[in-house]
Amino acid sequence: MKPLIRYLSWCSAAGTLLLSLVLQPIATAETIEEAWEIALAYDYRMKASQESLAAAEERLKSASSVRMPELKAQAAYSQFNRTPEAEISLPRFPLMTSPLLKDDTVFSSEMQLSVPLFTSGRISGGIDTARSTVESYRQEAAKTTQEIKLQVAEAFIQVLRAQALVDVARSHVTSLQAHQHDVQQMDHEGLVSRNDVLAVGLALADAGQSLLQIENKLDLARSAFNRLLGRPFAHPVLLEFPAGGFFGNGAEPPADEEALRSEAIARRPELKALSHQADAYAAMAKSIRAEALPQLAGSASWFHSDQMPLTDNDIWEAGLVLQWKIFDGGVVRHRAGAEERKRRIAEHQRQDVRSLIELQVRQAWLDVQESIQRVSVCEKALVQAEENLKVAKNRYVQEIGTHTEVLDAETLRTKSQTNHVHALYDLLLARIKLKYAIGDL
Repeated sequence: MKPLIRYLSWCSAAGTLLLSLVLQPIATAETIEEAWEIALAYDYRMKASQESLAAAEERLKSASSVRMPELKAQAAYSQFNRTPEAEISLPRFPLMTSPLLKDDTVFSSEMQLSVPLFTSGRISGGIDTARSTVESYRQEAAKTTQEIKLQVAEAFIQVLRAQALVDVARSHVTSLQAHQHDVQQMDHEGLVSRNDVLAVGLALADAGQSLLQIENKLDLARSAFNRLLGRPFAHPVLLEFPAGGFFGNGAEPPADEEALRSEAIARRPELKALSHQADAYAAMAKSIRAEALPQLAGSASWFHSDQMPLTDNDIWEAGLVLQWKIFDGGVVRHRAGAEERKRRIAEHQRQDVRSLIELQVRQAWLDVQESIQRVSVCEKALVQAEENLKVAKNRYVQEIGTHTEVLDAETLRTKSQTNHVHALYDLLLARIKLKYAIGDL
């Protein structure tokens, strides 16, 4: 009976374990697009940029609302020390006094309605200023998005690079372990000196130390990547190698440098933001100048007082108000001139940024060309290094070559693999920077 109970208990535990394995979600590799989406939703720079854009949109609504009628209401209660009186002097009659109010308290209320009819472009200039400012902040938000995506892509590539370097280091350790086994076999047979055994042991220890250092760099790269995505540093990181060898949706950028520069000038949000800033300053200057021109508004008001010595305590009024600031000592002119100076500053800054962007495009384009050639060279060198190691090991086993030749060949193979890894991921990084440079990230 007891064996049967133990058997049923074992079956139950096994079934529970199998069910948990089936229900456990399968970890999938994370793509760069998924990482971008998470980072943009988390990053506080992005949130601040969005709030700045929202604030600018509120200012645009405020500027547009100036065209709407304005209705104001007010009420007042006054207490006098005594009831006001008026002196009345009539010929042949003694001087008399008559109260102006019923008593020493006064309550009054008033409502005023005004609507601008013609402002010589002051209101429209303010609206244009706010609208250009909104567009400027929208481009700043686009710039922030591009910068965050570039930073995440660099961290993404750094993790992939570190993983590949760990694989190279492990391959180096595995190859040295295999060689150590061969050396020990030959040492047992008395075919090699004890110095070869010691040398391969030292080389293996050094390779193990290098592996630990590279694994630490991988852990740091994963932590840096997790920080950008708002995750705990120790969160597992499994990344998918970018399909096609480059990031982003769409086709490869054009290979012609001139076409790349033209595309960058047309698409980079920095240039668009500065253009909108210049437009905002120009519109502000126009709005300020309009302050010195005729301003026409319609008005209507209602006034009520419980102590007014009239037949009707309610007074209605409607009319037109014309204002024209004929002379102000040059205040408006100088204020408008200051905005014009700011517009010129923005235009000068745009020309400087344009030059920097063209340099960025050229540097990124040259880096892509260089990396493509490096990948091709490293692939050939890697094949030669593998063949060189195979020849060196065969010569050593046949007692034709030396132990130093094998270690040198293994070092060259590891160096070739490392160079190939760096060339490959430098190419990925150069392409992502090129897409950033032309504003297509």
